[in-house]
Formats: sequence, structure tokens, C-alpha cells
Amino acid sequence: MTDADGNTSTTVVDENGNWTFPENPLTEGEVGSIEAIDINGNESGEVELIGGDQHVDIPEITENGTSLSGTGEAGSTIIVTDADGNTSTTVVDENGHWTFPENPLTEGELGTIEAIDTNGNESGKAELVGGDQHVDVPEITENGTSLSGTGEAGSTIIVTDADGNT
Repeated sequence: MTDADGNTSTTVVDENGNWTFPENPLTEGEVGSIEAIDINGNESGEVELIGGDQHVDIPEITENGTSLSGTGEAGSTIIVTDADGNTSTTVVDENGHWTFPENPLTEGELGTIEAIDTNGNESGKAELVGGDQHVDVPEITENGTSLSGTGEAGSTIIVTDADGNT
């Protein structure tokens, strides 16, 4: 298979007569060519091939609380739309991770999430409900010369004295 820039990609037909390119070398709408060459060097001749529809998955959510994060296709733009139609965007990093440090949706708010890849292919919108954003009051396990306890991992504990100092 040869793309519009002359780059060639190859694969081998298996014993059952099947072949595949796990990732299509042609982008959606890109004009290239495809041909077969048998083990004796006989060529089928090239025929034009146009890159087909490139499906984009709906973003996977890994955290939906005070922050919102997940995974997706590197370089894609993640769009969250809140109940009022306001949009927030972030980009999937090279490792396939994305995050909104502050969740664009309030707890229980109904919104949508979608992904658009670098070729403009869209995942379509999926319903998203703002996750639990309640932070529990820290539990005190020791209150003497030292002060310690338990709380939600990653939370910051702030102690304020009677004068309002922290």
C-alpha cells in the first residue's frame, strides 16, 4: 500500500488468505494505491484506494470527581459540554491520557463528552454526569503534641486556629 506522499506500507497474507494493517496507513479521504506481489514476484498491478472512515472511540473516563480524566487517542481533543452549553476542551497527551484539573461539570450535572481526532473524525457525544465532588471531613486519630488522622488520598489538610491563621 502506498500513501499520497509515496510512503509504502506492507503486510503479509496469512495461511488462511487474510491480511490486515492494524492501523490504516491512509488517513480518511487520502488517495493511495494497493497491490499484491506473490512469493514469485508476480504483481497484481496497483489500484487506487481511498482511506476509509476512521472511527474515533468515545473517551474513557478514569476519574470523575473534583477533577475529570481519562484515556483516548493521542492528539485528540476532548470536549465536555455542560448543561448550559458551555464547552471545556483538553488534548490527549502522547501517552493517551487527558485531564481537566477542575471537573467542568458540577456533581450530578448532566452534560456530554466527545473526542475529535487530529483528522477531524468525531466520536459522537456520550452522556456524562458530574461525579462525586464531596470531600469527607478528615478523621482525627491523634490530637496531642502531634496531630494526625486519615482522609481522602491526595487531599490537602488545613488547620485554622481561633485567630484565622492556617
